[in-house]
Amino acid sequence: MVLRAIYRDPASNYLWSRALSPYIKNTGVYKCPGSSNHRYTEVSNADRGYMSIGYNWAFADVDVALSQFEHPTEIVLFGDTYNGDASVGYRGYEFAMTAARMCDTYEALSARHGDGANLGFADGHVKWVPRNTINAKTGLRFYAPW
Repeated sequence: MVLRAIYRDPASNYLWSRALSPYIKNTGVYKCPGSSNHRYTEVSNADRGYMSIGYNWAFADVDVALSQFEHPTEIVLFGDTYNGDASVGYRGYEFAMTAARMCDTYEALSARHGDGANLGFADGHVKWVPRNTINAKTGLRFYAPW
């Protein structure tokens, strides 16, 4: 299985949700019920900031085979995102957990579930992770998958 780059073509107007749409029967899986203002979109329009589940931007420009991952149980691909109007900086469709960025900033993960977030990993499992663990990046990998 190969994880394909989603944003490689700068002229593309498609988001990760469109890449997965042929495999998903219900768009409800793209919406977190804990986010009251979520919206679903497949294109990079004004609604993209309102997506409540985002894709890890670190994988936006890579094609990598799952067999290349050394720690697929620790590599975070998807998670609850802080969402709102894209015109004021919200990036609900993607997130970045850089060294300085913590939960609940515009471009990071949202700890809206009991002070934690639901995260999807490269091996296919999903689990709730507490805010402190996310911010400390304990047992989590947000960068180089190999």
